[in-house]
Amino acid sequence: MELNNIIDQLSGSYLSSKESINGQTIIDVYPKNRDGSANLDSGARLKNNPSSSEWTVFHVQRDQECKLAQFSDEKAALFALYVLLKGRFEERGGNEEVKRELRKIENDFLKAREILESNVEPYYFSLNQQKAGAVNLEEVNSRYNVFYLTLQDDKVDITKGRSLGGALVAIYNYGRMLENFESLKDQTASKLSPMEEETLKRVYLGK
Repeated sequence: MELNNIIDQLSGSYLSSKESINGQTIIDVYPKNRDGSANLDSGARLKNNPSSSEWTVFHVQRDQECKLAQFSDEKAALFALYVLLKGRFEERGGNEEVKRELRKIENDFLKAREILESNVEPYYFSLNQQKAGAVNLEEVNSRYNVFYLTLQDDKVDITKGRSLGGALVAIYNYGRMLENFESLKDQTASKLSPMEEETLKRVYLGK
């Protein structure tokens, strides 16, 4: 995946720049304002380290960098830039009627499962036991936490202390994102290691 391909696939909604300073490549991508100018409040940045060939992905807010991930492969780093933009700046969507139905649920797990399975591939969520590669639900003191469990069994918190209905909506939203990630991954010809893939998922999920 090349930078021009990334911008083309982002529907012309972003402005990008690429510069080289003392041998270091810096790529910035920002959403466009309605007048076509760059919205510099929040964007994405990719830098390489010329001495080690490592690439680092940042979320940038008012030019303050927040480091998200590091890659030794340029194509994986460019793909990380792409999924960061897709996950952070584009409309996540989802069916509002589905969300309303999930919010109404107080303790009917059977109904919750039926609704979710009709809208999210079951592989990507679990309501009753921990499942790697999926968004999981856990009950703690009559409240509910939602987390993503990586394929390396690392627990990534998404939200805590929610009502059941609120937690189910989080599972719906992030389960859909995991499902969408697979279609995004198919757009790169790069072969990703399991660790790179999990890192990219976290960049996309914003976690």
